Amino acid sequence: MAHEAERPEPSGGSVARCELATHPSAQQVRLGLLGGFTLSFRGEELKPSLGARRLLALLAVEPRGLTRARAAEVLWPDLERNRAAAALRTALHRMPACPVPLVKECGAGLLTLSPDVAVDLAAANRAAARILGPAVEMDDRELGRALDLDFDYDLLPDWAEEWLTHCQIRWHQRRLHALETLSRRLAEAGFAGAAVDVALVAIGSDRLRESAHEALVAAYRAAGNEITADAYRRQYERQLREELAREAVPRGRPPFPHHPPHRRPGPPPARDPRGRHPDQRRADRERPSAPRHPVTGRRPP
Repeated sequence: MAHEAERPEPSGGSVARCELATHPSAQQVRLGLLGGFTLSFRGEELKPSLGARRLLALLAVEPRGLTRARAAEVLWPDLERNRAAAALRTALHRMPACPVPLVKECGAGLLTLSPDVAVDLAAANRAAARILGPAVEMDDRELGRALDLDFDYDLLPDWAEEWLTHCQIRWHQRRLHALETLSRRLAEAGFAGAAVDVALVAIGSDRLRESAHEALVAAYRAAGNEITADAYRRQYERQLREELAREAVPRGRPPFPHHPPHRRPGPPPARDPRGRHPDQRRADRERPSAPRHPVTGRRPP
């Protein structure tokens, strides 16, 4: 995504000072981050600029807020400090005109989302916390509400932002755990069909996740389909073995690298009475003999 600074333009920026924010928390503004970025007011779509979208998404994943300096540093790390601050001012000025403020600024330049903005990620996180809570009991009505949430989608999957990567990974893992646990809760409550569907959503997100496959097997058994459960387990176990075999042996390479056989070192070679090494004796034998001296009768060394 683009990180270039834009020149501020006077427009209807939707920013409220902390002491002036007197709107009731009716949450008429909907900010969607799961599956893609959406922003609407009373069902009418709002179209913020690129910088405004990035700022809203950052404040949504940082509910405690960020100072102006920190937000500018995170969103535009490649720019100088003054240019990053100018890009942040541009993003604030280019917030779409809305009767309800989207961003609230408190003392010391702390930026947060307005309490009038409802974020789907926050609602899904609250529901996931209840689903994953081992001591939390959920009645049929709560299970039905959990089915209506967006556990099918990842967090802004088309965005490649360094500051967003950790949040994307964390939500991906959390929603998979929530889907598996929700499937087991539904099966225990007698809603086997919904349990099968939820487990299939988890498998669609990660086809090699064993716990998701086991949740589907448990849902089949809860529905009384023992043969289907056993057949499916054999199928996915075979699939996992094939996948592990492909990953263990890269294409075009032997399963184990070739190494010459290891030989234990033998005793050192014996030397002759003159202290010569066997290689030296061999070299002396192969060297041609020099002619003797005509007077002394000795050969030169």
